[in-house]
Amino acid sequence: MKPVERAGYLAHAQTARYKRRVTWAEAISARAADHMQRPYISMSFGKDSLAMTEIVLRAWPDAPVVYVDCGEFDEWPDTPRVIEAWRATHPCRFVRLEGPSIVDYYRRAGHVYYQDHEETPEARRIQREYGESLERVILDWARAESEGCDGGFIGMRAEESHWREFQLRKRGPIYYAEGRGMWTCCPLADWSARDVWACIVAHDLPYNELYDLHPRGRELARNGAMIGTRGSAMGRLSWLKQMYPDWWLRLVAEFGDVAREL
Repeated sequence: MKPVERAGYLAHAQTARYKRRVTWAEAISARAADHMQRPYISMSFGKDSLAMTEIVLRAWPDAPVVYVDCGEFDEWPDTPRVIEAWRATHPCRFVRLEGPSIVDYYRRAGHVYYQDHEETPEARRIQREYGESLERVILDWARAESEGCDGGFIGMRAEESHWREFQLRKRGPIYYAEGRGMWTCCPLADWSARDVWACIVAHDLPYNELYDLHPRGRELARNGAMIGTRGSAMGRLSWLKQMYPDWWLRLVAEFGDVAREL
């Protein structure tokens, strides 16, 4: 991060608006105790979950921080460094689970399909199975008798998409998810990306270099599956091609058709 950017976020962290956001997030995290007693904190090591976890651990220091590792083709190359640096300064219970890799679902389909715009019934079915299996990893762990979790904290923000804004406005920052049978708390529901980065900089949190490299800029960048296609057409893969050309070549070596799409 350039010094001028860092200075800007530090200045934002001193504003009354940002301080209200932090106070609100802390209050929401504490109020979650009205609904759940054994929550977990969902951590992806993206910008939003980093800021959220920093807030939530103040109210819930004993809550397990759960990370789903989907393997090298899904996780960005800098993620292992960020995890190591974060754990060195956050002595909490950290749980690493193994999740499904989207590349395995591409292999089943025989090609790199467009997430959310699958062109064949088979690709649609495989994409649905991928999404369900990813969620099931955390839920199976959380529901296990040894854990007995009754809710979770996630870093979802209304600003991220129209769908998320609609859901958060409809349900509120704390809601019961019927499908999952658990409470969900979103402490950063009304935070902006600028608020998130102010928190990261103010607390000197380690973050993934993808945010420095991303063509769209750090406030719009997302850290979903590195070889995912969700976004406008294959936007994420076009960003991968620019940011990590060596990883792009590894993908093309197995799925040659994708090279003709970009």
